[in-house]
Amino acid sequence: MKSLSFALVVLIWLLGTACVSATPVPPPSPTLAVPSLTAAPIIVPLPSPITTPMAFFLEVLEPTNESVVRNPSVKVLGRTVADAVVSADGQPVELDASGNFSITMKLEEGPNSIEIIANDFQGHQAARILNVIYAP
Repeated sequence: MKSLSFALVVLIWLLGTACVSATPVPPPSPTLAVPSLTAAPIIVPLPSPITTPMAFFLEVLEPTNESVVRNPSVKVLGRTVADAVVSADGQPVELDASGNFSITMKLEEGPNSIEIIANDFQGHQAARILNVIYAP
């Protein structure tokens, strides 16, 4: 009876190891075979069903921090997500459909700080402070 039990255990073990492949088999890629009149099928990749929402951000492109300018005003250019609300030193800033913005800020002689704040309806907020020096 012991030899029969031992043989059964060995057989189960052999069957179990035979079912496990030594090299992993990659999952099939999401493609769609489209039949055609020729012998070779045309493979069309399927679009990804998951779209990742754009992360909230605020980027000021111009001017660079610590810029020295000769004009009494400076154009502040930047971008953020399209549905954000942006202000520059408390003044509302209009965005285009892509989230780009531009506002002209008046400067006083010497160092000036410009605070750009962006918010969205999900509660995200980002701020950038630019230091611009007006030296006529």
